[in-house]
Amino acid sequence: MVKIPKLPSTSLCKSFSDQAIVIWTQLVRAHSLGILRDEETITNDLLLTLQSAHPTEIATFQFRKVEEKFTGADWEWWITDGTRWVGFLVQAKILNRNSGKYTTLHHKVGAFRTPQIKLLIAEAERKRVVPIYIFYNYTWSTVINCCDPGIDTRQFGCTVAHANVVQNHVGQGGAGLPTLADISLPLRCMVCCDEGSISLPDRAARAVARAARVSTTFNPYAPDKAGMAGPGSDIREPIFLDSPPPYVERLLKSKNTEERRRVIREVLNEVGAVRSVVVMRQSPRQSP
Repeated sequence: MVKIPKLPSTSLCKSFSDQAIVIWTQLVRAHSLGILRDEETITNDLLLTLQSAHPTEIATFQFRKVEEKFTGADWEWWITDGTRWVGFLVQAKILNRNSGKYTTLHHKVGAFRTPQIKLLIAEAERKRVVPIYIFYNYTWSTVINCCDPGIDTRQFGCTVAHANVVQNHVGQGGAGLPTLADISLPLRCMVCCDEGSISLPDRAARAVARAARVSTTFNPYAPDKAGMAGPGSDIREPIFLDSPPPYVERLLKSKNTEERRRVIREVLNEVGAVRSVVVMRQSPRQSP
């Protein structure tokens, strides 16, 4: 009997690149038809597609919708090569094409009207992870921040920026595309740039560092080194850990759907007001 060779699975880089195009295309179509697509819908579609395409590399644990407004976190993202871990706290925002601004960046919550971005950064500090924004776009400026200068414009359908740098710009009144494009880069850069030469967590850390305008001497193995450029100096750099938080380990060890649901309920307080916890592992074939 002839053994049929197994086809190689899609790389993380291709999946992230494809999804940026999907987001861009769907937002253009929705705008032309007058149909609303919000951040939560796009995020859920993105996470579902990535999880489905990479069942052995990505694990997604979704929590009931708790008081997200108190931290501003859509998902907590842990990236590992099996030895080292780096974490991010993610908030998604969508571009308002009519105004050219991310109108909800100025969102304030609670009785004290605290800026959501301030709560996101504080929660990331508590968890020792990096606060980032993911922007969903369907138009772009002439600024192209990417390791590939010839990139398809539609890759800017999904971009990433360091929340501390975003806060600096928002504090100066800039929440529009012309301002934030300069400190953003395609989300694909977190998995594509330097692919094959450095590990997945290093790729992610370097991409976020690049978005934050880290100096060229940035060393991801020295997370306490000051090197951020731009306004403000209180910016969290990626911290590499030998293991993830205990609640992430417990989630990953759950063996079936029933156990997963039980663990999700048990770690809810530790996770906090985050809609999803996503773990992305480096595939052995993608090791440098």
